[in-house]
Amino acid sequence: MFKKNMLTIIALVCALISLIVSIFAIGAAGKMKNQLDKLTNDLNILMLQQGVQPGGAVLESWELKPAVWADGTGADITLTAVPANYTEGMTAQLNVCFGQEVNAVQCQWNGKAFVATASVAAEDGYTYILVLDGEELELASPANPAAYIPVYLQSSLGYNCTLMINGWESDMAKLKLTDAHLQVNLPLLATDGGAKIQSTALVMRLGIEEVSRKELTMTEGEGEGSFELTLQNYSLTLPEMQENDQVDLWLEVTLSDGQILLSATSSWYLAEGKLSLVAG
Repeated sequence: MFKKNMLTIIALVCALISLIVSIFAIGAAGKMKNQLDKLTNDLNILMLQQGVQPGGAVLESWELKPAVWADGTGADITLTAVPANYTEGMTAQLNVCFGQEVNAVQCQWNGKAFVATASVAAEDGYTYILVLDGEELELASPANPAAYIPVYLQSSLGYNCTLMINGWESDMAKLKLTDAHLQVNLPLLATDGGAKIQSTALVMRLGIEEVSRKELTMTEGEGEGSFELTLQNYSLTLPEMQENDQVDLWLEVTLSDGQILLSATSSWYLAEGKLSLVAG
């Protein structure tokens, strides 16, 4: 795998040189500059994933593996780094940087790889640096997120639930969602290592009282941990309402680790005998 990816790096370098020559030859500083920026970024990320930096140390492979804390407020990040050419007495240290703070953890050699574990609070914007025999090798950072979850830990532990209502109607007996789109973005990390949806429901409440519940089946969306569902002509039974009453529609998602995600999506208010959407 390492040799294959090194060939990919060589191919990217050749393409980069060819593009630079083309820019100077025809003066295409606009569109080709964008292509150059993208190609350079792709090359940087691939090199970082392989532990390669210009003129610097070389790693055969590396991994930053997170294990989320039980209370969800952070994670233990374990580095496993295999040097391409290990020699007796080689030293390694993992530096976890956030702002001006640096948490330095000495790596231990297990016979095959350097291993270190750092405890990291749930924040976004971490930088991970391996110091190998005194030489710094940036593994992942906001500028080069070769490992997204450890860099953006807070976002990876969060979730988002939305119900976008584009059309609705009511005869005071039923509420019909004529056009609505529902989306759930799950945490990329959970206490069991990876959250999964066990059940999803739309719950209607009148005040604090639950008056109806309908189970939903979500389909996978475009991104990792993303699920979505489009509702058309979807009916919910309304409770008997008095003047100034309000019904709230909640999205309830139960995860595989037992966590229940709740999001108040929309509310309807009864005034002068007419139902009005006040939030959603």
